[in-house]
Amino acid sequence: TCPLTVSMTFYINTLVVWVGFSLTMVVAHQLGGPYRYAGLFNWGMAAINGIGGHVLPMLLTLKYNPGAVQSLFMVPMGIYFMTRHGCKVFALCMFSGVLAHIIMFGIGINLIYRAGASSFVEAFLCVVASFLQPLLFARCTGVQDEEEEECGSLSEDDSCAVS
Repeated sequence: TCPLTVSMTFYINTLVVWVGFSLTMVVAHQLGGPYRYAGLFNWGMAAINGIGGHVLPMLLTLKYNPGAVQSLFMVPMGIYFMTRHGCKVFALCMFSGVLAHIIMFGIGINLIYRAGASSFVEAFLCVVASFLQPLLFARCTGVQDEEEEECGSLSEDDSCAVS
């Protein structure tokens, strides 16, 4: 079962989606350059959450899960957006999504339940994972312009190519 309360879920979703994702896009637009791709890393977080937090639990338990239906649409769209920039970018986006969940839930929720930390710790970690981390990944990974090959048409030098 999910260790999150209804109010915790509300605050996490609000901070991540409405604050973190929005700030990422505003700042990315202002900074330009490689930062303009920061939203792709938020798609990685959304896809990981949709798969691991909604779709898989629904399939494994055969019970409705709030968010599962929208995740059936959101996950394929996120995968489409991320793969337009190649398999390497897709893998980095998904890694960023896993890392964000480790920060927010593996660390944040455990600090609250096991160490008695304030819920403000989780709020801070949500903003770090959904706002600062995507900007950092965009800056450090060197995402290329849209001329880069798609995953379906790999070039010889693409590390995703199978030998």
